[in-house]
This record gives sequence, structure tokens and C-alpha cells, in this order.
Amino acid sequence: MIEIALLGPPAATDSSGRELGALTSDPKRFALLGYLVISARESATLSEVLAGMFWPAVGRDAARRALRSALFQLRETIGERALVADETDALFVDPAQVTSDVAKFEAAVADGRFELATELYRGELLADTPTDSFGDEFAKWLTRERTRLRASALRAALGMVERAEQAGDIVAASYWAHQGCALSPDDEGLLQRAMALHFAAADRGGALRLYDSFARHVSIRFGTMPSAKSAALAAEIRAAPPPERAR
Repeated sequence: MIEIALLGPPAATDSSGRELGALTSDPKRFALLGYLVISARESATLSEVLAGMFWPAVGRDAARRALRSALFQLRETIGERALVADETDALFVDPAQVTSDVAKFEAAVADGRFELATELYRGELLADTPTDSFGDEFAKWLTRERTRLRASALRAALGMVERAEQAGDIVAASYWAHQGCALSPDDEGLLQRAMALHFAAADRGGALRLYDSFARHVSIRFGTMPSAKSAALAAEIRAAPPPERAR
């Protein structure tokens, strides 16, 4: 079984734990493998479609040659049986031969194993992939998948917030709320919740840093300021005496 890491920095290992640098050395070839691994759960993809998605700037024949070369090199590393072509010339990766952290991450979220899910989510899908030379269809797919997986990571982080609060562990709750803010930087309601938790955990500085970071974010992205409610909460935290240090 070959395992590839698609969330955050790319990585690939074989069943003995040996790193497969040949899989990660070419960003486009690794992105192609990642696309096939993730899409395998939905349907196989026609070779001609793949050629257009990954080599849009060249003619059809050149794109097909580039795809054939990439597939040959992939098979050299992952094995002939791992990459399957059906009678319609559609391609898919056999999940019994190649698995990914995406599959483990989604299973962890679905099962409520939120702490494991947050460990597996090391960053965005194919984070180090330069997509300038890819086709529009691949860019749309990547944006859609990144959004979906980030939402799942946020669900896991908020699940950890709830569990920490129920256990009375305010420090842990503030930590997970902070992680949630990083995953959903536009969510002002989550910002306010995280600020309140940081202050309750005797971390006034952390609460105010979150507010200042959010203020910079909305100023740069939207040309606006935080809401009056968020500003009032920040002012209240600045003025209030520090609470007893949380345990």
C-alpha cells in the first residue's frame, strides 16, 4: 500500500515507510495522482479530459503525449495494478493500492474523531502546487475541494471546542477556537467566541491579538472594520481586570 499526503506539504511513502521522492518531485504529476486518488470515489476520468485539465496550453496531441508520459512514470513508482484504465479509456486509482491522508481525514471527521482529524489536516489540499499551467477545470476542482475540506477541518476544530468546554477545560477550548479562526478568518461570530475564551483562560494578549489580526484581515480584504460588537468586546477585554489564571 502506498500512502500519499495531499493536505499541506506533499509526501509519499510505501508500505515499509520508505519515502517515494519520485512521486513528489514533479508537482504536476503529483497533482495528477492526487486528483485521481480523490476522484476515484466518484468516477473514473477520461484520458482526454485529464490531458485538457493538466496540459491546456499545448495542442491536443502534445497534451496526450504529456499525459502518457506522466502516467508511465506514475506506474513506474506505484505499480501497474494501481493505475487502472477501463474500456472507455477512463482512468482511476485502485484504493486498495494507493491511499491518502484525505481519505483518513474524512473518515475521522465522519466518525467524530476530531482530534485525529485536526492532526491530519496539515494545510490546504495540494498546498505547494503552482497551478498557473493547469486548466480552468482543474483550478475549479481544486478550489471546490479545498473549500469542502477546510469546512470539514473547521467542523473538527469546533467539535474540539465543544468537548473542551463540556470538560471545563477553558485553555483547550480557547486553543481550538483559535484554530477555528485560522480556518475561517471571515467568521466574526467565531472571532468573538475565541476572544471570550482566551480572556476566560487568562490570556488577554491572545484575545487582543486575535482581534487585531481580524481587523487587519477585513481591512485588507474588504476595506472595512470589525463590527461594533467585536470592537466593544476588545475594549471590554482591554479595560477589565484579568481573570484568575485558568487551570
